[in-house]
Amino acid sequence: MVIRHICPKLACRPCGTLESPAMPAQVIDKGLPTAHRVVQVLTAKHMDRLPR
Repeated sequence: MVIRHICPKLACRPCGTLESPAMPAQVIDKGLPTAHRVVQVLTAKHMDRLPR
């Protein structure tokens, strides 16, 4: 599954500047895992007592 966050760049007609909305916050900076994946791993490791 691939999750793509598309943030279009918007231009202001009177002043001509480009702006784009902020990206959603990540659990780990510059990391690939989503919040759902981190919670799943932590639950399996600590609550279900599964090895790595």
